[in-house]
Amino acid sequence: METEHKKLDYSLKTAEERAQFVEDLMPTLTKDQLKSKKYMEILADYIVSAMTPEEKKEKLILTDNRMITVNKRETSFQKLVDKFENGEDGL
Repeated sequence: METEHKKLDYSLKTAEERAQFVEDLMPTLTKDQLKSKKYMEILADYIVSAMTPEEKKEKLILTDNRMITVNKRETSFQKLVDKFENGEDGL
């Protein structure tokens, strides 16, 4: 069974226009398309790519790559304390 994919309209230049396009597209999608992480990621990228840098900063978009960076930089007090031995005080 061949799934028909509606082409995304790249003539739309703003994120708001693209978001409206995707919203109108959602009712036409199949259950498989709605369950597909990759397909949803394509739709999200379609909207995000039209956002201005200011909008991207304002929305704090957390992509997979961004989460890797955040997770590398974030650390908890408990993780720091666990690294010390014999009751050492690292603070």
